[in-house]
Amino acid sequence: MLLCALLFAAFAAWSIHAAFKIGLFDVRAFYCGGAVVDAGDDPYRVEPLRTCEHGGDITMARPGSGSVSPVPLPGYDLAFLGVLAKLPYPAAALLWEVALWIAVGAAALALWQLTGIDLAIVIAALLLSDGYLASFLGQIAPFAVAGIALAAWCASRARFPQAALCTTFAMCEPHLPPGSFLALALFAPAARAAAAAGAVALGALTLAATGLVRSYEYVHEVLPRHALSEVTSEEQLSLTGLLHLAGLSDRAAVLGGELWYAAFLVAGIVVAARLAKAYHDDAFLVVIPAACAVFGGTFVHASQMAAAIPATLLLYAKMPQRRVALGLALLLLCIPWTAFLEMLPVLPVEALAFGFLAWNVLPNRRLAAVLTVVQLAGLIAACALFHVPHGGALTAATSPTAYSEDDWRLAVDAVFSHDAAFFLPLKLPTWCGLAIVLFMALTAAWKAPTKDATIASARDAGKASAPRGG
Repeated sequence: MLLCALLFAAFAAWSIHAAFKIGLFDVRAFYCGGAVVDAGDDPYRVEPLRTCEHGGDITMARPGSGSVSPVPLPGYDLAFLGVLAKLPYPAAALLWEVALWIAVGAAALALWQLTGIDLAIVIAALLLSDGYLASFLGQIAPFAVAGIALAAWCASRARFPQAALCTTFAMCEPHLPPGSFLALALFAPAARAAAAAGAVALGALTLAATGLVRSYEYVHEVLPRHALSEVTSEEQLSLTGLLHLAGLSDRAAVLGGELWYAAFLVAGIVVAARLAKAYHDDAFLVVIPAACAVFGGTFVHASQMAAAIPATLLLYAKMPQRRVALGLALLLLCIPWTAFLEMLPVLPVEALAFGFLAWNVLPNRRLAAVLTVVQLAGLIAACALFHVPHGGALTAATSPTAYSEDDWRLAVDAVFSHDAAFFLPLKLPTWCGLAIVLFMALTAAWKAPTKDATIASARDAGKASAPRGG
């Protein structure tokens, strides 16, 4: 365990150093969103957000950098970002990155304790999709994944108030945990008071940070515009992006994604409840809806796909007879395939992590070696064949009072939408991995648990009295 911790800390430190040199795009936007809120201005408009993002040591240097990077977060997130923005930007960014890697570590420890799977395997599963990519970009998803993992661990120990509070924390990424939150409230009565308190706290923070008018503006104007802003994005893993590629209009594609998300939110809750009853483990109430949240929908980025890893690991632990398929799903989900350019500096680490996972979760070692070589060759080929766009800096194309999503949509159309056909094959592994997980969950939910499941459930029942050690 000590060696795992040391290697994890070393890679986290290197990732933070690399992010400060060429990354942190989202941290810069979040910091400026917090600064705008702290100053009492509207964080959802082009100005003064753009002035902050392109001023001093916060300049955002990437294709399309003449545009404004939106901050499509609810008021409760902006309340915390307003506090963060009181620090100088370098200190705030460093604090964010350190907290992000602590969240990844917390998720790994929680899933290790929850599933009994070797800690090194859990870390390898989270290292790149949940850790490195989000750290490089400075994204918020690892905090939500940590909340989901901790909530699942609490629920498995019948600590439902704590599970509800962890799920409330996961609402920092608003579209990932709603199903988990509702499943706990519906099927774990002991979680209801804490869930209600968490909802009230989020509402109070939102009103304190952005007020009633801007909170309404966020729901009525910002969210619909944000869904439209990346319809054409080549890197979107959403159903909306796929429907647009198939020829549907932007609004029809968004509507399709919204209906799909709603359907899978309900389906995820139903399947989770059946699995929790069949396997006598309420952790399913948390992890299955979270996995459903990133399958399709209107807006899904590669780092958010890590929300499906807790469900994959729990199913792998609970269903020994299906470990070949679930092991393959874990391999497909542990790599952010569409972020091949960001992965280029860490390809040796990526190959080691993937190879280690394949060696441990697949029964055929020869197959594990072949898959490791093939996926590494595929990523190298993608890096070699991809034509990096030279869009340069875009000039301001919208008025200062326009919504920042409208400005970002112009940048996406101009710079990030020309290689959709190239990216499509790179999305297939992730979609296939997630489809395997959800199919296994669905079929298991409607079958009586096997002897394996009964043994696994009995083993897990003793964890609370005899927790795993190092």
